[in-house]
Amino acid sequence: LNGGTRGTMIDVLRVRATGRGPVERHDFPGRLTVPITTEGLPGPGKRVYMTLAGSPVPYVLYLPKDWTPEGSFPIIAEYSGNIFYFKNTYSSGKADQGNIGYGMSKGVGTIWINLPFLSPDRLHEQLDGFGNLDATAEYARKAIREVAEKYSGDPGAVFLAGFSRGGAACGFVGLRNNDIADVWLGFHSVSGGDGAGWLGSEMPGAMERAGRMKGRSSFITDGAPWQDVLARLKQPFTYMDSQIGAHVDSMFLDNRRSTLAVRKWMADVLRDRPGVHDISGTVLDVQGNPVEGAEVLSGYTHLTLTDREGRYTIRSLINGERKVTVTARGLHFEPRNVAMAGKHITGFDFRSGTLFQPTADVHSARVTEPAR
Repeated sequence: LNGGTRGTMIDVLRVRATGRGPVERHDFPGRLTVPITTEGLPGPGKRVYMTLAGSPVPYVLYLPKDWTPEGSFPIIAEYSGNIFYFKNTYSSGKADQGNIGYGMSKGVGTIWINLPFLSPDRLHEQLDGFGNLDATAEYARKAIREVAEKYSGDPGAVFLAGFSRGGAACGFVGLRNNDIADVWLGFHSVSGGDGAGWLGSEMPGAMERAGRMKGRSSFITDGAPWQDVLARLKQPFTYMDSQIGAHVDSMFLDNRRSTLAVRKWMADVLRDRPGVHDISGTVLDVQGNPVEGAEVLSGYTHLTLTDREGRYTIRSLINGERKVTVTARGLHFEPRNVAMAGKHITGFDFRSGTLFQPTADVHSARVTEPAR
């Protein structure tokens, strides 16, 4: 007991509750129910813990109910909030706490992953604060590539979302450097934004990081001050107040106005793909025959395989200098450099042992939906 001039304060060091707590309701009309995360193999409609090679820290993978290995599915990657308990709201700080991606997709048509923040030693999940920023960003790149290669994720349709701490991470982590900034097609930050000054997320750095947006679109729900940063740099964004009146991300499980708006925004971004363009061409062997199944890569996550005609398209590339590489068993291809400058590039061909010249000029073209 500590005596004071205005009464007595009691320091409670340990609290233990016994008995049965109230049952949490999930049966509200029209409300989505997020699948429970389990151990085991991934499958349609399942949400499971996944091990990433080289790390003891898992991420969480959800494959949509309509998933097939032959498909190509957009990816929503999500960061959770900081650990907190306040006025009947709480967050465990763990990756599996998130709700945004499931609410945005309604559990169909889109792969959803929950990414961890890594501790300074990279051995644990960081539940409070950002932890090791560089390791967290690199982990995200590796997880996205794994999902694209193994689970039919579309590497040209990757969205980054986050709540509170995770909302700030959309800029503070997702735009930390050019390598991680290259991954995303769009951003959805919720109840938090880069530049608020929290744990190093200062405004000058936020302005620099926002410069890596390069015309890609953002949706901001209950955010601050990220919309001010984007407005100053003339980057496209949509802002909406959820009117939930609490520091939570569960509002995306309801069909409220802000939820419907972010779903439409995502569909529009997938259709129009603002701020990004494609490279396409053909891969041939030494004799000039098309090479099927060659891997064409530009950046760590932007990869695709050639079809039976040797054709490929790498989608959703931001402006800037890029290197394109081709890998095929028994064949050698020289890498090629290209400058993305606000237009699609076609006829960017490769021939084993010989470097082709483009068969078509760089030109503007309408972005089309991926084949499904």
